Amino acid sequence: MSGRDLPHVADPARVAAVRETGLLDTDPEDAFDDLAALAGRLLRAPYAFVTLVDESRSYWKARIGIPPDGPTQNAVEDSFCQYVIASGQSLIAGDVTADPLTAGNPSIASMGVRAWAGFPLMSPQGRPLGSFCVVDTETRSWTEEDVHVLRVLSEAASRELALRAAVQAAAVANDRLALLAQVAQALAETLDPAEAVARLARLVVPVLGDWSLVSLADEDGTLSDVGWWHARDEHGPTLDKFAGERLVGLQGRGATITAQRTERPVIVNSGGLEAGLDVLVSAQAREAYRALDPEAYGVWPLAYAGTVHGVLVIARDAGREPFLPSDVELAANVAQRAGTVLANARLYARQQVTTAELERAHQRLHESSRHDRVVSRALQEAMLTRLPEPDHLHVSARYLTADSADQVGGDWYDALLPPDGATTLMVGDVAGHDIAAATIMGQLRNLLRALAWEHGDEPPSAIITRLDRAMTDLGLTTMTTLLLARVEQDDGDAAAGLRTLHWSSAGHPAPVLVSAEGTPTMLETRPDAPLAVAVAVPRRDHAVAVGPGETVLLYTDGLIETRTHELEARQAQLLDVIAAHPGVGLDELLNTILVEMVGDRPPDDVALIAVRFHPEDRPRPAEAGPTGIGVEAPTVIDPALADPAGA
Repeated sequence: MSGRDLPHVADPARVAAVRETGLLDTDPEDAFDDLAALAGRLLRAPYAFVTLVDESRSYWKARIGIPPDGPTQNAVEDSFCQYVIASGQSLIAGDVTADPLTAGNPSIASMGVRAWAGFPLMSPQGRPLGSFCVVDTETRSWTEEDVHVLRVLSEAASRELALRAAVQAAAVANDRLALLAQVAQALAETLDPAEAVARLARLVVPVLGDWSLVSLADEDGTLSDVGWWHARDEHGPTLDKFAGERLVGLQGRGATITAQRTERPVIVNSGGLEAGLDVLVSAQAREAYRALDPEAYGVWPLAYAGTVHGVLVIARDAGREPFLPSDVELAANVAQRAGTVLANARLYARQQVTTAELERAHQRLHESSRHDRVVSRALQEAMLTRLPEPDHLHVSARYLTADSADQVGGDWYDALLPPDGATTLMVGDVAGHDIAAATIMGQLRNLLRALAWEHGDEPPSAIITRLDRAMTDLGLTTMTTLLLARVEQDDGDAAAGLRTLHWSSAGHPAPVLVSAEGTPTMLETRPDAPLAVAVAVPRRDHAVAVGPGETVLLYTDGLIETRTHELEARQAQLLDVIAAHPGVGLDELLNTILVEMVGDRPPDDVALIAVRFHPEDRPRPAEAGPTGIGVEAPTVIDPALADPAGA
C-alpha cells in the first residue's frame, strides 16, 4: 500500500495546500526547530517532529533527535502522520503495539517506535497538512499536561505554517499578476499573429514551467511552432531541434492535437517523457525530447468564440512540482487572452484591403463631395464634449484626425465634474481609426461618463475596473487604452495651496506634469493592462501633488508613436517642445505641441486634454472657471477640410 492508496492522504486539495506552503524539501528553520525541541524537552521525549505530508511521504521539516546527516522523511504508509491526516484529530498512543490502529505500522520495527503523540497541523482552510508530534522508544502514559502542552505547541506550529503559506502565496500571486500584465502588454503591442503568440513562450518561463512552445494554426487548422523558450541556455539548441520536428506526422495523436481538437487543456503531471515519446513520429524529435526529459507538461488551446487559433505547451523538468490547479488556471488565463488577441488580429487582417483597393478608395474619397467630409466631422464633434469650468482651473483640449480616408476615429477625451466636486479627466484610444472604432469609442465614452459620474468618489482604478467588467459583459472586446484622472483637494491641500492629481492607466501613455516655470516631467509609472485584455488583473492608482501655475497634459499615442522613430525619442521630443515654450498660455501650448510634434497630417488620430492650475488666493484669470457658461468643445482639426485643394 502507498500514500496514493490512502484517500485522505492523497486528496488533491489537501496535497495542493501542502505544496502551496513552499516548505517541502526545504532546510531546517529555527521557528519550527525551536517548537519541536521545546516539545521534546517538556515531554521528555527523545524525538520530536514537525512534518508535512504529501501524497507519498512524510517530510520532516523539524526532526529533533535525528542526526544532521540522517534521513529527512519516510514513506507515508510507514508514518504515524497518516492517522492524524485521515481523522483530522490528535493521536495519543502510549503503546503503539497494543493499539489496533497502529500495531502494524512498519516504523515500530524500523525506528523502534513504542509511544507516539501528535496533533494535526491545519491550514487556515481546515485541511490537515501534517503533524506536530513527539516519539518515544519506550511505552509510557501521556498525562493531561503532556497533551495540553503538545496541543498548544502544535497550534503555534500551525500558525507559523499559515504565515509561511501566506507569504508564499503573496509572492506567487505577485509573480502571476506580473505575468498576466506582461502578457497583456506583449500581446497588445502588435497585430501580427505570429509575433504576438511567439512572445508568450518566453514570458511563461520560469513562472509556469522550465520550457515552453507556442504554435499557431493556419486557416485549415494546421499547426506550426512559432515561438519557444528554455529557462537554461544550454538546452536552447535542443529545444530548437525539437520545435522544428515535433509536429511532423502526428496525424491527430498526442496532447497538442487533443487540446486543439477539444478546445480543452490537457495536463500530464507525471511520466511526461514516456507519454510524449509515445506519440512522436520524427526520430529527430524523439531524440531531442529524450534530451529535454520533461516530467510533466500541459497544453492549452489559444481559443476564442469556438475557434482554436493555436496552442501553448508548458513543460516541467523532474524535481519541480506537478501543475497545481492554480497553475492550470493561470495558464488558461494566459491562453484565453492570447486567443482573444489572435482572433482580433486575424479579424483586423481580413478587414485590410489590398494596396490597389486602398488607392482606389483614396481616389474615390477625393472625388466625393465636401458635404461627406462635413458630415463625418460633425459626427466626430458630436462624440466629443463641452468642457467643464472647474474653479480656478483652465481645461483645454484638441483633437486632430488622422491623415487617412476615414474622418472619424477611436481617440477621445472627456472631462466632467461629478457631484463630489472633483474634476475628472479622461483620454482614451480604441484600436483603429475608422467608423467601427468611432462607434465603439462612443459607447465606451458614454459608459465611462456614467460610471465616473455615479462613482466619482471612487479611485480611478476602481472606475476602470467597473468599465472593464461592463465591457466584458456587453461583449465589447476591442482593445482600448485609457487614462482616467481626478483632480482633488482636501483640507490639507487647500491650506497648502495645492491640489492632488490621482490617476490610473489602462495601458495608456504617461501624463506630463509641467512646472510653473515650464519644466516638463513625464509621470512614468508602469501602466496596467489595456481594457478588454486582462480583466482579472488588479489596477493601481498613482498620485502627485500639483501647485499653482502647473499644468498636466494627457494625450493619446498618436502624438508620440510613429513607425520610424523610437518611442523614447518621441517622448523626449515632446518634453523638449514643451520646455522650449515656457510661460505661454494653455491654448497656445496645445497648438504648439500639435504643430511641432505631428503637423497637420498625422498618421494616427491625436487627442489632447490639459488642465492648468491657477492660484486660489488671487482673482481667477478670464480663461479659468467658473463663469457659469460651458466651454465649447474644440473644433476637430480635419486636415482635408483645412486644405481646400485636398477636398
